[in-house]
Amino acid sequence: MTVLPPLRKKILRGYLAIVALFGVMGIFLILSSVFIMAGITPKMIHSNYDSIEAARKMQQAWMALHFPVAFPSMPNDAWIKQFDDALSFEKSNITEPGEDIIAARIERIWDQWKQGERSGDLVREMNNQFEMLTSLNEKGMFQLVVREGHLRRAVVIGTALFYIVTFVITLLIVDSLSVRLAKPLKDIAEVLRSRIKPGDRLKLPEPTSLEVRILNEELSQLWERVSRADQLHLEKIVRQRNQLETLLSSVEDAVIAMDNKGRVTHVNSRMAHLIGLGTESIIGMLWEDLPAASDNYFKLREVLREREIESAQIFELDIQKEGLRSYEARIREVHSVNGELISTIFLLHDVTEVRQRERLKAEFIGVLSHELKTPLQSLGTAIELLAHRKESFDERTQFLVETLMSDVNRIREVANQFIQVDRLPGAAIHIHTELARLSELLPEWLKPFELLAAERGVSIRYEKGSEGDIWAQIDQAKFPWVISNLLTNSIRVSPKGTTIEVILAYRGDNTEITVTNQGPKIPEDIRRRMFDPYFKGTGERADATHAPGYLGLGLTIVKEVTDAHGGRVEYSPLEPVGSCFRVLLPLLKGEDR
Repeated sequence: MTVLPPLRKKILRGYLAIVALFGVMGIFLILSSVFIMAGITPKMIHSNYDSIEAARKMQQAWMALHFPVAFPSMPNDAWIKQFDDALSFEKSNITEPGEDIIAARIERIWDQWKQGERSGDLVREMNNQFEMLTSLNEKGMFQLVVREGHLRRAVVIGTALFYIVTFVITLLIVDSLSVRLAKPLKDIAEVLRSRIKPGDRLKLPEPTSLEVRILNEELSQLWERVSRADQLHLEKIVRQRNQLETLLSSVEDAVIAMDNKGRVTHVNSRMAHLIGLGTESIIGMLWEDLPAASDNYFKLREVLREREIESAQIFELDIQKEGLRSYEARIREVHSVNGELISTIFLLHDVTEVRQRERLKAEFIGVLSHELKTPLQSLGTAIELLAHRKESFDERTQFLVETLMSDVNRIREVANQFIQVDRLPGAAIHIHTELARLSELLPEWLKPFELLAAERGVSIRYEKGSEGDIWAQIDQAKFPWVISNLLTNSIRVSPKGTTIEVILAYRGDNTEITVTNQGPKIPEDIRRRMFDPYFKGTGERADATHAPGYLGLGLTIVKEVTDAHGGRVEYSPLEPVGSCFRVLLPLLKGEDR
């Protein structure tokens, strides 16, 4: 392998060549000055020359301190000493008017430099003082050598010509050096600008120096790393694309994705089946120009053209061998960070079974509500007839007739609200609240359950925990459902000989109803779901909250009706056995207790 010179060495050689030329020029000028001034009065010429020599030494030392590479002959301390000696001599060898001022300026600048000040202005000012000092002494000398004026002019002209020739030569050297430096870099830039394909070999120009060879090697290695990274990135994109296609093909929904120009980028088999084409015939085509003639395609194109973003549209499509199917359409747009549209995703979800279940459910509720009316009407009529003759009954029978009448009226209200209850959660329950004296209503609601509790061997004790009347904003038709379900559950789980306590009181900013029983505690895992519709425990745990055949709506109704009133329901177990339910209704601002 050919040994190439370092670029630094090339630059240094060119620089030394320039310095050498100026050195030769300086020597020529000094010899010429000595030769010309040899015939002038020795004393005067000697004084002026000494000042010029002192200025030269100072300038030489000054240049050596700023450009040590060009003056490697002595260390900095020697140059500083030379400058100090030359300056001292100059101060003692003042021959021309104003020379002492220049010497003082040189001394001031020199002191600033020794104190650490470094600036371009300082260097230029010092060089100006050297030139002024030299010019001043030369002027004095020239005044002594008027007779040699013609000769001096010849010397000046020759020196100027030498400077011009030197400048031209150095300019050619610098130009040649810059060309040798710039050409390989320019060639490398042209290669990189040629848009080489990833994976191709980088063909760089032959190096002309060690640095260019190192640069070529580093660029080649970098290009290899970039090519490997591009290959890995491409493989990752292909892998993600395959995963996306697998995901789209596995979902039951029909999915199609398009770019910002409407060209199909992804489609799963379900969507292709709806359109009536194969996936290969769809991908890459414009959505508006698919070669499909099915009614489903034109219907989907119309839905997508409306572009109701984020909203769900439900429509029917005629599917071969399946008949009419109901679909819910959603359109999603994907945007870049700058807000530009990247892709549009069209989703179709089959909701045929869901709509059928909703229809059957509505029919069931309608039939059930209708079937309840006839027996309730007969039962209500019978109870009303008994109520007209209750005067002839004993006191206990009269109480039973009144209880039956109250229960029938309540069942009628429940039947009228059956559909509403079935549509839980509570946001579907519509209530009409009014300020009610709960301390009077609650004992009346408890009366029907006292007889039921007595038959089970359980007693109900009511207590008012606050002075005076207790008020609350309630729906007097629906809020009794809360008390009814809490008492029904408590009676079912309470052992014989125990007491169910119902306490009504103000607690902070709430009206609180507490229902406590001595039945088994509700297990921890059931507590988290005991307010869910139709939920009930299994095995022995079921006895904590449900009687045999109970559907699991009781606690749900309690929670949803309470939530509709803006309140909340809390549960806490008692020790060693028992459960406590708290119903808290908020007091309105300004409501007087």
